Amino acid sequence: MVVDSAYKTQMRFAHALSIVRAIPPHSTLQPVVADKLQFYGLYKQASEGDINIPKPSSRQIVDYAKWKVWSRMKGMSPIEAQKLYVDSLVQLLTHVLFEYIYIYMHIYIIYILFADLHNNSLYNVILIMNKLLSLKKLYIV
Repeated sequence: MVVDSAYKTQMRFAHALSIVRAIPPHSTLQPVVADKLQFYGLYKQASEGDINIPKPSSRQIVDYAKWKVWSRMKGMSPIEAQKLYVDSLVQLLTHVLFEYIYIYMHIYIIYILFADLHNNSLYNVILIMNKLLSLKKLYIV
């Protein structure tokens, strides 16, 4: 059972890597630098285990940042790093998805609102505003 679980984790990790590698370089889906570093550290820990390179000079900003994030993973098992990598990716993509849904819902509601204002339908405007307020409650949670 443990071997089966490790195999599933490795398959999920491989799938997550293919998703990350498929994100276009200048896409809005690209994670912020801090998240990229976190993914890098988890990837290195998952694929190579504990850090095995000397600490670079802090003047080498990129190399030092990569070394630092990987060194923080020291002691974590590769399987655990794979699980965290997958979980982090799911969390990131979920956040991006909800961001897009939130933005497009508001654009749509504003469009409807202006369309109704143009038609001078105060009743419809009030209904839309109530819908907007109820949507906002969903995002507060």
